[in-house]
Amino acid sequence: MTLPFDAKPIPVRPDLATALGSFDEAAVLQQLDYWLDRSNNQIDGQSWVYNTAEDWLMHFPWIKSNNTIRRYFNDLKKRGLVVTGNFNRLGFDRTLWYTIDYQRMLAFKKDFYQKIPEDLKRIFTEGVKGPHPAARRKQAAKKVTSISPESPNGSPQNCVTNTREYPENKSDNNTETVIPYKKILDYLNEKSGHQFKPNDYNCKFIRARWQEGCRFDDFKKVIDNKCAAWLHVMTRDGRPLAQFLRPSTLFGEKFVRYLEEASAENSDFEPRQRMQNISRARKPDYGIRHEVVTDWAKIYENFNDTIDISDEELREQLRNINPDR
Repeated sequence: MTLPFDAKPIPVRPDLATALGSFDEAAVLQQLDYWLDRSNNQIDGQSWVYNTAEDWLMHFPWIKSNNTIRRYFNDLKKRGLVVTGNFNRLGFDRTLWYTIDYQRMLAFKKDFYQKIPEDLKRIFTEGVKGPHPAARRKQAAKKVTSISPESPNGSPQNCVTNTREYPENKSDNNTETVIPYKKILDYLNEKSGHQFKPNDYNCKFIRARWQEGCRFDDFKKVIDNKCAAWLHVMTRDGRPLAQFLRPSTLFGEKFVRYLEEASAENSDFEPRQRMQNISRARKPDYGIRHEVVTDWAKIYENFNDTIDISDEELREQLRNINPDR
């Protein structure tokens, strides 16, 4: 019997979580390590990945805010484990790039293992033996010395390790139809020439839009429209726009706007109710204003073409209007 949840688990090393004093920070650090291992962005021989806080948040659905994910990264930076930079070609692009200082990680691990008791060290290296390790874990936790963020150089502070348990991922499994991840990504690959795979990262964007009510035809419209607009087009700094034909861009928060753009040329297009729930509110209907245009032709007919007044009388009237003349 297994847990009835479909998402792939995010493995977290218990010794890393204990050393950091945070399950979440360990998950963030391991996820960063995962993507660095697969990154093609090499700068001075070092692998880097770049992401906004919003993009990172999609990796950890139980973390509730951008500020929280930023706090975790800032804490890892204070420890010297994570390094950030800005290698964006556009000056206004403030997206951060991330890498791990693996030399610092080795020193961090060595310092941690030198300070923990032998019984806890055996748990980390050999695993827990027996089905009821609660008593041993409780006893070992009292002796743990974790490295605080205020001591990045390894100066220890004695404290009881406080980790947060992994919450259940309460995803909705009552979907009427199976989400066609592979079908959507295969279509994107066919149109864009890329080779995106249905891994956890790419599928998160598809799943988010699917749960909002979008279906395959909607994804197809966005893919067709953006491939037609971005393929073989370069940015001002010489970068191909085709690099943005990726799930995180096409199926992200701007998906609804892209869908509306793709459907704008269709005269019978009407936004669906599901789009109204996630897009901007419609403007109020003030009705139609009717105004009567003056018929100047009829008014002109009522004027007498001849003016029965002498020039002297006309000049006198003008002087009364403007005495200075």
